[in-house]
Amino acid sequence: MASSRCALLFIAAVLLLLVGCHAKAVGSPKPQWLSDLEEETEKATSDAKDVISRTARADREMAQWAVKDAKDEAANAVRDTKDVLQEAVRRANHTPRPLTELEKAEQRNMVFDRMLQLVNIFGQVENYLASKIRNAVTTVALVVDHDYNDRLERANKWRTSTS
Repeated sequence: MASSRCALLFIAAVLLLLVGCHAKAVGSPKPQWLSDLEEETEKATSDAKDVISRTARADREMAQWAVKDAKDEAANAVRDTKDVLQEAVRRANHTPRPLTELEKAEQRNMVFDRMLQLVNIFGQVENYLASKIRNAVTTVALVVDHDYNDRLERANKWRTSTS
């Protein structure tokens, strides 16, 4: 819409310039339509300037809002960082209180329970591995024994056939 108005304004300005130059060269008075066209061109020019100034004002306002939002976000980030740092300093400066005898005994009990659980787990793993290894050794022994018996039978057959 604005570009078509600008194009019409440009065409009108060019026509005014051509007709005005022609009228001056001939020396005739300005026709009424030319005066009307000049007035409309003036009005369109002032409207265009008004639109440009309103657009510039709106752009400035949006830029100000954007700057304000950026400042607010930066302030929030600084505040959050400050809070995190304060919490880190508080935790770094925190000294634990000494444990009571009851708390020490509870900790020892907990450690002892964990050790018993670990020993039970190791026992279960050992039983599992022992059974798997026992089965594998038995299977290998059967295969080897079977192969040995087969070889003995063949050797005996060979000895008997050659003698």
